[in-house]
Amino acid sequence: MAPRTRAVPQTSRVDYRNADRPAETEPGAFPVKIVVPGKPLSVNAAYRVVKLGTRAGMAKSREAVLYQGRVRSAAVLAMLGREPMTGDLQFEIVAYWPRQNADSDAATKLTKDALQGSVYANDRIVRRDISERAHDPLRPRVEITVKPYSNPSPVTWDSI
Repeated sequence: MAPRTRAVPQTSRVDYRNADRPAETEPGAFPVKIVVPGKPLSVNAAYRVVKLGTRAGMAKSREAVLYQGRVRSAAVLAMLGREPMTGDLQFEIVAYWPRQNADSDAATKLTKDALQGSVYANDRIVRRDISERAHDPLRPRVEITVKPYSNPSPVTWDSI
């Protein structure tokens, strides 16, 4: 004899994940804000030389793999219930470093690569990169905003 199950009405189920998000006019047409706690990683520290038999090659460092994992985790949480963005995009990143002398674009490439698959399918659709560095020794982090690219009116020689 099979155990008896009780049917639960599905009308009381509410999706609270998207309750505070605005309605979208088209799939992927919304800004995404992501905060990744911890020290940003420079692309200079992301690769190491490895020996492959008699040849040398480049491989991602352990720190790069861990950093990209942190970025992916934060991106998945920010994208809950949403499809990856489509169309031309604008990518803004502010890297808060614990020291003053870091490059402003040092964390951009690793971060863009880590967002592939969750925020957008491929970073080829990023049309504009805006990178900034800031100093915060107590709370290093990376703040990322990805939004649809709006092309400003082009400057022509007639308008100058």
